[in-house]
Amino acid sequence: MKILAIDTTTEACSAALHINGETCEKYEVAPRQHAELILQMIDRLLAESELPLSNIDGIAFACGPGAFTGVRLCTSVAQGLAYSVDLPLVSVSTLATLAQGAPASAENILSMLDARMGEIYWGAFLRENNSLVRSVSEERVCRPDEFLLESNEHFHVVGPGWAKYDTILADKLSEKLSDTYPDLLPRARHVAEIALNKFNNGESTTAKLASPTYTRLLYSSITV
Repeated sequence: MKILAIDTTTEACSAALHINGETCEKYEVAPRQHAELILQMIDRLLAESELPLSNIDGIAFACGPGAFTGVRLCTSVAQGLAYSVDLPLVSVSTLATLAQGAPASAENILSMLDARMGEIYWGAFLRENNSLVRSVSEERVCRPDEFLLESNEHFHVVGPGWAKYDTILADKLSEKLSDTYPDLLPRARHVAEIALNKFNNGESTTAKLASPTYTRLLYSSITV
């Protein structure tokens, strides 16, 4: 299957082309330059693969949560491309994308993004035998000092949400903390990995129905 995947939901901007098990990717950490970069990345991937957009089987995009403008951009670019050649779309959680990028040995994973306004977006994930992550919690937003994880498992923590509030969150996690990867950011290649499974399971949608995800929930505790 041939999938074009994109992500502009954080300070990283990336596009990936997955063709029959092989993935090529363009990736750059470039805050406030995503609108300029993402279409260039897509054009370069298609040109290097000598593949017209019309020959792609589907488009996948990170749908959030994340930076408001980045989430909107990612959704609108995916919709525009899908409309232009009538392709199906799959949306993938940015937090799931981040978790998918954790080391392969990490089984229980917490994804954390900076939600601004003194808050973090977070979600808990389990890596299954097929190497794909599965959500085991609702995706939440809370202040770091309100974070509460009710679980007996040890977690690997990924993402810039941890980087910004590590002192507070380390105290909250205590003995549940296994390892941390604060520099990890979501990447389009991991969007493609999750999307391939969703396409195969018939979980695609149309450009008209595709929508971003904004996570602003009231509760900060979850049982895993």
